[in-house]
Amino acid sequence: MLKKAIIFNIALLILWGCISCGTSKPKEASFKGKWKQVFENCIMGVKDESIVDVFTDGLRFRTESENSIQVYDGKYLYSKMKNTLEGHNFPVHINEISPEKIKPSKFWFVIHQGKTGPGGNIAGQETVLYQAKMNRPDGEISSQVWVDAKTGIALKSVQTIYSHQVSQMVTQNSQECLEISYGYVDDGLFVKPE
Repeated sequence: MLKKAIIFNIALLILWGCISCGTSKPKEASFKGKWKQVFENCIMGVKDESIVDVFTDGLRFRTESENSIQVYDGKYLYSKMKNTLEGHNFPVHINEISPEKIKPSKFWFVIHQGKTGPGGNIAGQETVLYQAKMNRPDGEISSQVWVDAKTGIALKSVQTIYSHQVSQMVTQNSQECLEISYGYVDDGLFVKPE
């Protein structure tokens, strides 16, 4: 799941780098929230949906889905598959990563660019909608990001790649916040998972 998120965030950074209408940088906010993530490959007919719980103090974070846990303590990223087989304990993978290099993994923390407009209410928060599109000879990449008007946290995003060659959407990835609560997050959440 992390690889998919990193690949699509890199594609978005390239897209957003090509468009320079409006720009907004999110604040490093502390919160706990729940996101629904959908990764869809229309060519292969594959759709993967998951619910991800996010806990962050701005720098450190913990993400937890049905199958995995990731914890970033400000220096190390700990990744662990959850024990889905009885009696099997998966190891924790540890990678040293700087705060700057971990940013693409924080799908809720992106620099937003593109045309802006009112985004409505998502998870009880008023949002601003940023839209960007890049036309290419072989297709189009588009992005819509709804950000919390107060914090700049991405509460919903939809990235789509459309191919002119096959006249259809190739991939669509979305992440939508279902609930969010700003404020103190317990330090105990940012330790290496067992």
